[in-house]
Amino acid sequence: MSDKNTFFRVKTTLNIGGYLMDLSVPKVMGIINLTPDSFYQKEEQNRGQLPENKQILSQIEQMLSEGAHFIDLGA
Repeated sequence: MSDKNTFFRVKTTLNIGGYLMDLSVPKVMGIINLTPDSFYQKEEQNRGQLPENKQILSQIEQMLSEGAHFIDLGA
């Protein structure tokens, strides 16, 4: 008898719209909060305002270039 728990299979991939992401190694998720009640805003004067599409895309591009594997858009 093995000490290893084999009751639950460990998933090593995640199907994201037909793309299989390998989860056998850690991944980094970038998070962008889009709602005005977001818990964090870089600039106090922008609190309560929705970011513009150009600003959102710029943040996504930066996160991806810094190593994010996928992005969570909190809306």
